[in-house]
Amino acid sequence: MAKYRVNDINPTLDGTADVTYDITALDDETRPMPDKRVFIRVPADEVAAAEALPTDPERNAAHKALLIQYAPGGWSSADLDTEIINNLAAKEASDQVNERLTFPLTYTL
Repeated sequence: MAKYRVNDINPTLDGTADVTYDITALDDETRPMPDKRVFIRVPADEVAAAEALPTDPERNAAHKALLIQYAPGGWSSADLDTEIINNLAAKEASDQVNERLTFPLTYTL
């Protein structure tokens, strides 16, 4: 199952009053997935409302909901889980070939 790591949270400096969450997707072994880093922009008033909740669990849940709401396409858990499964299938297939052959391999097409 895909996981997410929040690397940093910063204000934007372009007058939009957005907050930027720097997010990296992690695979099943909590390694960063290739090319899966995104900067999700959330309106500052919504971030402030999440922080105004009374407990940390409520605040954390609100931030997660904001990230889900504002994440770009392809960043849902289902999307990333599919990518992880596809990457594992590709690794297994290439491992089979690499175990059988010695490289470099020269041949005529």
